[in-house]
Amino acid sequence: MRKTAFLSVIALLFSVSLVRADGASCGDSALSCGGEEKCCEHVVAYYSASGVNGTSYVEGQCIPKEQKCGEFWCGPKRCEGGFWGKPTVCCVEPRSGGAPEYQCARTELSCPGNTQSLTIRNKEPERHLQGI
Repeated sequence: MRKTAFLSVIALLFSVSLVRADGASCGDSALSCGGEEKCCEHVVAYYSASGVNGTSYVEGQCIPKEQKCGEFWCGPKRCEGGFWGKPTVCCVEPRSGGAPEYQCARTELSCPGNTQSLTIRNKEPERHLQGI
């Protein structure tokens, strides 16, 4: 009985991932990519040294299918992959009375001002980024 239930859940998750990969929506703004396009997503996260955090969101972009995901703009900076991997997060640090600071990172934990620590949780991730 447990094995049948487990296999049913796996089959359901696989079919849901196929629907998402075909791309009904892209990013939190639910962009719709055309037939010759694919969705590339990255997280925009707000953290400050004072410990005040904003709400993170997923920004999507439709690009031609033959192009690779991995490069995106984070404010005035272009985030590109390198020796240590591809960035997937645009860290924004608001500054009172001045322009915000932008930084490319591989995870939200790498954003300056993020006070969260890495923990092993017994729950599903909140969102799945396409094209990474």
